[in-house]
Amino acid sequence: MPTAAAEIHLVLFNISRIDTSLGIFRLTGHCCSKSCAPADLCVEKIEILGTDGWLVLALETDRVRDLIRDLAPELLAHLAKKEQVRQIAARPE
Repeated sequence: MPTAAAEIHLVLFNISRIDTSLGIFRLTGHCCSKSCAPADLCVEKIEILGTDGWLVLALETDRVRDLIRDLAPELLAHLAKKEQVRQIAARPE
Protein backbone atom coordinates (compact mmCIF):
# COMPACT_ATOMS: atom_id res chain seq x y z
CA MET A 1 0.00 0.00 0.00
CA PRO A 2 1.60 3.35 -1.01
CA THR A 3 2.16 5.94 1.64
CA ALA A 4 0.99 9.53 1.29
CA ALA A 5 4.59 10.68 0.85
CA ALA A 6 5.07 8.25 -2.05
CA GLU A 7 1.97 9.42 -3.94
CA ILE A 8 2.54 11.68 -6.90
CA HIS A 9 -0.20 13.99 -8.12
CA LEU A 10 0.07 15.12 -11.73
CA VAL A 11 -1.96 18.20 -12.49
CA LEU A 12 -2.16 18.72 -16.26
CA PHE A 13 -2.54 22.21 -17.67
CA ASN A 14 -3.21 23.77 -21.04
CA ILE A 15 -3.03 27.56 -21.16
CA SER A 16 -4.45 28.64 -24.52
CA ARG A 17 -3.29 32.25 -24.09
CA ILE A 18 -1.65 34.13 -21.26
CA ASP A 19 -0.59 37.77 -21.44
CA THR A 20 2.55 38.21 -19.32
CA SER A 21 5.14 40.88 -18.70
CA LEU A 22 7.40 38.98 -21.14
CA GLY A 23 4.92 38.49 -23.97
CA ILE A 24 1.88 36.46 -24.95
CA PHE A 25 2.30 32.70 -24.61
CA ARG A 26 0.50 29.39 -25.11
CA LEU A 27 1.68 26.47 -22.96
CA THR A 28 0.98 22.87 -22.09
CA GLY A 29 2.51 20.84 -19.31
CA HIS A 30 1.96 19.53 -15.83
CA CYS A 31 2.73 20.08 -12.17
CA CYS A 32 4.00 17.26 -10.01
CA SER A 33 2.00 18.28 -6.96
CA LYS A 34 -1.35 19.82 -6.11
CA SER A 35 0.38 22.92 -4.74
CA CYS A 36 2.40 23.30 -7.96
CA ALA A 37 5.50 25.11 -6.72
CA PRO A 38 7.93 26.51 -9.32
CA ALA A 39 10.18 23.45 -8.96
CA ASP A 40 7.19 21.19 -9.72
CA LEU A 41 6.28 22.99 -12.96
CA CYS A 42 7.05 21.03 -16.14
CA VAL A 43 6.37 22.80 -19.43
CA GLU A 44 6.02 20.35 -22.32
CA LYS A 45 5.35 22.92 -25.04
CA ILE A 46 5.64 26.71 -25.15
CA GLU A 47 4.74 29.06 -27.96
CA ILE A 48 5.03 32.82 -28.19
CA LEU A 49 2.72 35.04 -30.20
CA GLY A 50 4.80 36.84 -32.79
CA THR A 51 3.79 39.21 -35.57
CA ASP A 52 3.21 36.24 -37.91
CA GLY A 53 1.33 34.05 -35.41
CA TRP A 54 2.36 31.42 -32.88
CA LEU A 55 6.02 30.35 -32.82
CA VAL A 56 7.11 27.15 -31.04
CA LEU A 57 10.08 27.71 -28.72
CA ALA A 58 12.80 25.06 -28.34
CA LEU A 59 12.58 23.70 -24.78
CA GLU A 60 16.13 22.34 -24.88
CA THR A 61 17.78 25.78 -25.08
CA ASP A 62 19.08 27.59 -22.02
CA ARG A 63 17.33 30.77 -23.10
CA VAL A 64 13.90 29.10 -23.16
CA ARG A 65 14.54 27.32 -19.85
CA ASP A 66 15.44 30.72 -18.35
CA LEU A 67 12.29 32.21 -19.88
CA ILE A 68 10.11 29.49 -18.32
CA ARG A 69 11.80 30.06 -14.96
CA ASP A 70 11.09 33.81 -15.27
CA LEU A 71 7.49 33.15 -16.29
CA ALA A 72 6.85 30.66 -13.48
CA PRO A 73 5.35 33.14 -10.97
CA GLU A 74 2.85 34.43 -13.55
CA LEU A 75 2.03 30.92 -14.78
CA LEU A 76 1.45 29.65 -11.25
CA ALA A 77 -0.74 32.65 -10.40
CA HIS A 78 -2.78 31.97 -13.56
CA LEU A 79 -3.16 28.28 -12.73
CA ALA A 80 -4.14 29.06 -9.13
CA LYS A 81 -6.81 31.50 -10.34
CA LYS A 82 -8.17 28.89 -12.78
CA GLU A 83 -8.34 26.34 -9.94
CA GLN A 84 -10.23 28.79 -7.71
CA VAL A 85 -12.77 29.40 -10.49
CA ARG A 86 -13.11 25.63 -11.02
CA GLN A 87 -13.74 25.10 -7.29
CA ILE A 88 -16.36 27.84 -7.16
CA ALA A 89 -18.13 26.40 -10.23
CA ALA A 90 -18.16 22.93 -8.65
CA ARG A 91 -19.80 24.04 -5.39
CA PRO A 92 -23.33 22.76 -4.90
CA GLU A 93 -25.95 25.44 -4.57
